[in-house]
Amino acid sequence: MALSFSDQTLARNYVRDERRREFVNEGVNFFDEMRWKTLKETKFNEKVAQHAWGGTESTGGTTYEWVGDYWYTWPVPKAETELNRNLKPTPGWVY
Repeated sequence: MALSFSDQTLARNYVRDERRREFVNEGVNFFDEMRWKTLKETKFNEKVAQHAWGGTESTGGTTYEWVGDYWYTWPVPKAETELNRNLKPTPGWVY
């Protein structure tokens, strides 16, 4: 079956939805969401958090909050910045 999309956004959303369904228990969804920079909107909105983690009742009062977009950029390892002074720590990360 050949699919046709009227624009790039529709095609991208279709592929993302298909990957989320196809690889639900394969351990790749987290990395897809990080690469697409959609983790905040798909995992940290209030409705999704309550559905996935059962709200505050099942988590012992813990609430999950988005701590910042710097999550999308992984830090340069501290050991590497110590070995090579030309490397700078990644902004937003505490070493």
